[in-house]
Amino acid sequence: MQTPNPRIVVLGGGIPESLGTQLRGNIDLVPESEIESGDWTGILVHARPESLSAVRRFRNAGGLTPIYGLSERTVDVSQRIQWIREGADDLLALDSAAAVLARRIRGPASHTPAGAEPSVPNGVRIDRYLAALTRYLASRSALFERLGDEGRQQFLHCHFLRDQVLRAADGEFPEVGGQRRGADREPMQWGVRLQGRPAEESMAELQNIGPDGIGLTLHKPLQPHETIRVELDGYSTAAIVTAEVRWQRRAARERWDVGAFALSLEIVRSAAT
Repeated sequence: MQTPNPRIVVLGGGIPESLGTQLRGNIDLVPESEIESGDWTGILVHARPESLSAVRRFRNAGGLTPIYGLSERTVDVSQRIQWIREGADDLLALDSAAAVLARRIRGPASHTPAGAEPSVPNGVRIDRYLAALTRYLASRSALFERLGDEGRQQFLHCHFLRDQVLRAADGEFPEVGGQRRGADREPMQWGVRLQGRPAEESMAELQNIGPDGIGLTLHKPLQPHETIRVELDGYSTAAIVTAEVRWQRRAARERWDVGAFALSLEIVRSAAT
């Protein structure tokens, strides 16, 4: 039985012909006249001055459906941040909307829309990340031994300031910040598992990754400075990252966002072994 395509309702205007063509066979765009029928995977709103207040009212009323603004003009960082602050998932320019929607609604398994650049699957990204991280942590550990405790704190402070420079250059200050570079900045939402915790508390989502840590979303809070072991499993590489909890906060739906500092990494499976 063939799985039906996700359905996105388009509000505040018609369906752009170019967008409908690029997403055909991948995502179904439906006009707002059909809003009363069917289940919606997402909402696409034509970007107009009154659109932001409608998005805010929808979120304040408890609406959870992903919402994306659609602009026929070039979208700058400040405009995207304004939409996100009002409750939207993003503001998209028409010329790149097909690629972003296919990646976020269908995920990496979806085929690439016509004219869109293919995205790197999360599993491949994890493989590359684990291979690089295992080398970096070994080098960092040797440096810490030479620097001592005081030098370690200075190093971490310097690294924090470096990250702030990168964010300032991008013009973005996200609340949960990974240090991944490039245009693909949405949360990874990659399923992982925590070792040594009850089954109902062990499942988590990897939201972002950086050279010194990882961001997770969990079902239960952790203890401050607790040491955790996170199983990361890519396509050809799997590893266990031992990390220390540095911050956490309550997220939506009784979940918790957690930032952890990577202490060590153990490769448990790779294409070479």
